[in-house]
Amino acid sequence: KAKAAADGAEVPTNLGMFRGLNSVDDNVGKLLRLLDELKLADDTVFVFSSDNGYYLGEHNLGDKRSAYEEAMRIPMLVRYPRLAAAGRTDDRLVLNVDPAPTFLELAGQPVPAAMHGRSWQPLLAGKAEAPWREAFFYCYFYERGFGTPTTTAVRTADAKLIKYPGHEEWTEVFDLKADPYETRNLAADPASAELRKKLEAEYERQAAAIAFKVPDFADRTPAPGEESPKKKAGKKGDK
Repeated sequence: KAKAAADGAEVPTNLGMFRGLNSVDDNVGKLLRLLDELKLADDTVFVFSSDNGYYLGEHNLGDKRSAYEEAMRIPMLVRYPRLAAAGRTDDRLVLNVDPAPTFLELAGQPVPAAMHGRSWQPLLAGKAEAPWREAFFYCYFYERGFGTPTTTAVRTADAKLIKYPGHEEWTEVFDLKADPYETRNLAADPASAELRKKLEAEYERQAAAIAFKVPDFADRTPAPGEESPKKKAGKKGDK
């Protein structure tokens, strides 16, 4: 109690999160203004991002880890006046493994062939014709203490296949263009069989490219007594 009093009044979790986000927004603004005042903005590559998204009740979930959009998508804002025009949005698929090769290329340094990710330089320069990835592979390995099972997925620009190793019956297919909030699982929909076939082929191609396998140390299902978020979320096709 003494510690709680010293720390100040408790606030609801979500309110605390929103206050934290507001503080981040204020301080990012201060940093950008300082770069302008010091006349360093033109020579500074400023990147604002996050390590993951977060559920606030979507899909009946909290936290992160699984492969739905709210957890998978992250902010990715870049300011570099020498190369990138202000106010432009690029909808192509970028990943959090891309900053390292980007910074190396912008600094005029070689990018190791073994490094994951691709440089954004052509995207920042607005080169619409530049070849770019059309899909990516996602995986999360189950950890004791969390209820999320081992999860894998492939996402394209407008669709997603989610697979749970050892649980074929949990497979999910979403048409992100028609259903951006992933409320309708099309895995068993006969009318979506061709979409699933294409996604399965892309999944196999992506998995083979990285020699993917579920490591022996990663359990595939929740530990006894832990509920899977699949059970908590219910059947998406019922919505």
